[in-house]
Amino acid sequence: NSRRDCQDHQQDDQQHRNLPLAPHRELRLPHLYPFPARFKTVRTMGVEEELLLVSSADGRPAAIADDVISADELLIEMGVADADTQIEHEFKQEQAEVASTPCHTLGELRGELVAQRAKVAQAALLHHGLAVAIATSPVKVRAHQTDDERYLRMSSTFGLLAREQLTCGQHVHI
Repeated sequence: NSRRDCQDHQQDDQQHRNLPLAPHRELRLPHLYPFPARFKTVRTMGVEEELLLVSSADGRPAAIADDVISADELLIEMGVADADTQIEHEFKQEQAEVASTPCHTLGELRGELVAQRAKVAQAALLHHGLAVAIATSPVKVRAHQTDDERYLRMSSTFGLLAREQLTCGQHVHI
């Protein structure tokens, strides 16, 4: 009896695999039309991304953020880099931050992120570094504090936790 059940299930599975796909139909919800004005606004999205700066020689985190930002400014002056986006400091000197503009599509956002990562990579290479999109360093490192009033306050408030952390994030804004 169980053999027959198994054969029946196999036949059912085969029949379902051969069914044609249902034609695409637009879903209409008449009780929602017309949309209230507040729903007619197109949402945008953007990303802030922190990248880890590492040595191109050994892959260890490198405190080259000041140099990378200076190189970016120089490349902008030379007309080689995009002036619309700038590389920014982050909590540690082993990090650099970029931020997209508000985008309407995922393709547009992806294009900006790829271009910005390439921009940081280009500036880091001038100082024998690489830019890596990674959450934290896979090797032990003593990170260097960025000399900025806000970051110094954070270090004072959070003590050892702030001194030992080297965490990169990606923040999505809708």
